[in-house]
Amino acid sequence: MIEANTGIAQVKEQKSEIDSPDAAIAELKAGNQRFLDGKLKNTNYKKQIEETKADQHPHSVVLSCLDSRVPPEIIFDQGIGNIFVARVAGNIEDPNILGSMEFATKIKGTKLIVVMGHTKCGAVKGAIDGAELGHLTHLVDQIKPAITGDPKNKDAMLDETAKKNVKRTINDILNTSSIISMLNTEKKVKIVGAYYDLATVWLQGGACSGNTMSFLNAQEPTVVELIVDFGINILWHPTVGLEIGDQVGNLLNSCVAGKTPLDIFVFEGTVVEGPNKSGTMNYFADRPMKDWVKDLAGVAQFVVAIGDCATYGGIPAVPPNPSESTGMQFLKKKKGGFLGEHFKAKSGLPVINIPGCPAHPDWITQILVAIATGRAGDILIDEYHRPKTFFSTYVQSGCTKVNSFANKIEGGFGKRGGCLFYEVGCRGPMTKASCNNILWNRWSSKTRSNHPCLGCTEPGFPHHDLAPGTVFHTMKYLGVFPKEVPDGDNKLGYYLKAGLETVFSNSKVAEISK
Repeated sequence: MIEANTGIAQVKEQKSEIDSPDAAIAELKAGNQRFLDGKLKNTNYKKQIEETKADQHPHSVVLSCLDSRVPPEIIFDQGIGNIFVARVAGNIEDPNILGSMEFATKIKGTKLIVVMGHTKCGAVKGAIDGAELGHLTHLVDQIKPAITGDPKNKDAMLDETAKKNVKRTINDILNTSSIISMLNTEKKVKIVGAYYDLATVWLQGGACSGNTMSFLNAQEPTVVELIVDFGINILWHPTVGLEIGDQVGNLLNSCVAGKTPLDIFVFEGTVVEGPNKSGTMNYFADRPMKDWVKDLAGVAQFVVAIGDCATYGGIPAVPPNPSESTGMQFLKKKKGGFLGEHFKAKSGLPVINIPGCPAHPDWITQILVAIATGRAGDILIDEYHRPKTFFSTYVQSGCTKVNSFANKIEGGFGKRGGCLFYEVGCRGPMTKASCNNILWNRWSSKTRSNHPCLGCTEPGFPHHDLAPGTVFHTMKYLGVFPKEVPDGDNKLGYYLKAGLETVFSNSKVAEISK
């Protein structure tokens, strides 16, 4: 607060409610954990505005990049009035920012200064690439002294330079501001570095790579947008990862040891336990893949299973199941799988299942975006751990053949019109998925292209364990009554209703044709 005294402006130090730098660090760490867990609590902004109308006592100053993906108030779950925020591309200091930090620490009693960099920083990349554009040229010139790393490995070089830039900025603040340097020496203020990074590892077990191919064709958002716009750092993926051989093992061991924090562990394909639960049928990076799955799932904030094989066992788990394959937390409809029915990731959530053969690409990327933006708490899952956003309605919802289904008009391969449920085994009325609402390639779906739904998002897939006569064929009693009826109908009621509707439909067709 500035007070007038005999015509001379004087300053009076004020105290923050958090009374030490370590307490401020602890609060930011706790807030970041809430963000990672999707359990944000500081979101009542209207109330916070009222509470801070008269005055403010932020406990920390955060100097971060201009990047729209790195909002400190959100990723530290601090809301309004808890932290001062200074933002500039490349998180570098200048006299104006230094003056603001001195005001925060000396006048308002702020205990902590955080300089925060992040992955995929555009300003740092501009410095490495020698970007020139108006005043931006001067800005990136200030980052250039931090450039480090091997130019042949651009991604690693960008990461190393961004981290070194954080350290340089901290040194520049302490060397340039005598006020902050003194407060730091007196242990009244700490200045620390932070690095925003949502690290993801994607591994593949017993699988055909179909979910990877689907993922790489995502459109809303694309994989590029997932990385560039939402800050997800894919540490390794079997198709796009740069590391090979021992480098992969070293990276995974670093994650398991906690040296490289792992936010999201994505697994595609079955967990192969054969032979005799040894897992040696599927060896990867010098050990059974199942051992990597267990260790990485144990340190990850979130575990996501992609595709029917990873979620429920899929085709490899069909009896006699020689590879002893299972899903991450289910085997078909039975909860347990490889990780056990009581498994929960560090976030407190069980395995998030995104089934499908393959899974729809946008289901995958949109769930990853929800995690990346701190909205994991909004992911509601059903009894089979599927996100309800995509698996609450049936495939039949949005199907262009729904009128034919209601009127009991039979369809088939190579036949225009008619419903595929009655003759060729379409499982659309019994399968929960949004295939006809979020179209594949924004254009079509199986049923829209006159192909029966196989029910691949249900834990029973492949249904009837691929017994002869069960694929592309509607099983019937006495050659007339379907053995399986749409969910929500009992068989007798459905048969009576179907018979009446067929009679009325045929009468209507006959009347029209006169």
